[in-house]
Amino acid sequence: MHGLRGLLALVVVLFHLTLVTPQLNARGLSRFLAIPLLHGYLAVPAFLVLSGFLLSVPLVLRSGQFSGGLRGFFWRRSVRILPPYYASYVLHLVFFVAMAWLLKRRGGVPDPMVDDQMLHAYTAGNLLSHLLLIHNLVPVWAGALGGVFWTIACEWQVYFLFALVLVPLWRRFGLWAAVLLALVVAAVLIEARARNWWHYITPEMIPVFTCGMVAAEIILGSGLLAHRMRGWHWGGITLGLLGVLVAVVTFLDATMSPESLGQGAKAAYYHLSQRVIWISDLLAGIWIAAVIVWLTLPRLHRAAEPNTPPDRVAALVLCLLEAGPVQWLGRISYSLYLCHILSVFLVMMVGTRYFGPGHGQTLFMMGGGLILSVASSWVFYRVFERPSMTRETRQMFSARSGHS
Repeated sequence: MHGLRGLLALVVVLFHLTLVTPQLNARGLSRFLAIPLLHGYLAVPAFLVLSGFLLSVPLVLRSGQFSGGLRGFFWRRSVRILPPYYASYVLHLVFFVAMAWLLKRRGGVPDPMVDDQMLHAYTAGNLLSHLLLIHNLVPVWAGALGGVFWTIACEWQVYFLFALVLVPLWRRFGLWAAVLLALVVAAVLIEARARNWWHYITPEMIPVFTCGMVAAEIILGSGLLAHRMRGWHWGGITLGLLGVLVAVVTFLDATMSPESLGQGAKAAYYHLSQRVIWISDLLAGIWIAAVIVWLTLPRLHRAAEPNTPPDRVAALVLCLLEAGPVQWLGRISYSLYLCHILSVFLVMMVGTRYFGPGHGQTLFMMGGGLILSVASSWVFYRVFERPSMTRETRQMFSARSGHS
């Protein structure tokens, strides 16, 4: 699923660039054309589903056993996630200090966003929370240094819940028991957050992660239910779920007044009530899990029954995901997610200072920001991410990999 991961990372980059590009947040045609990009936050739950799927496939094939046991699982996750994360975090710390120094030296007006980061991001509590990956527990910590690192903390914590609780429950009582527990935990955390008892950013990502586990079980599971579900029309299910997702998100967006959207981020998602904000994330997770099943099952069917008529739409989507540039994006997707916000900040400061509102500013910020994000992430991947990979991971991410 490298190609899908690459496209999702690209969606996140475009989403953040759209948020900071003035012309795309004004009223009129530009705002209308930007609407799909302003929903790029839905790529985050999609990432969690992919993670749950890729980690669950080996478990389904090995009857719920981790290769190398729990120690092996946590070692592989640590080597894969932590070195690039810490390198990127240090890079962000240096970036904002350098920006503050440069702005002061040039005698320019201090940038509000840089000032805000300098005020909140360099406290002892913030630094320690990022070191321990618990910064998603406090809003100020989570919003530090561009506010993208909270997802890494969330995923890191879900790994522990997955290995220590969900998988043992899956082995003993079945997958749906694990899914039910994830839903209960998320519901409790959502209500606690709404009542200001306990803050945990997007607890719905816990059941979203289990959507990937369900997809793996449907595709490869040996149970009767999984066997029956493999016979369902997943193309139609995927299309239907997409319609539900679009309808629900559109309805939630419509509950926000223009005055509300004028205060802070222009995406309605950030202004929703704590008790409903989870709905779009969970629906997106269910939909992307159905997409994974829809794209994967035809290959298994063709392998088992070569005369099976192909799903032409699924084949076309797979062809796109397996294209060379998309596969390349997939290989650098983690680095792209970790580093792109620096490029977003840079083009935002330059674009708003040296370009007046108009098409030139929009082209510079969107086009230049995208090129700079991808190019700098490739450098980061070569310098920091790839050297930290295990041999098996490097082979999986090699250019010869044919997996989408």
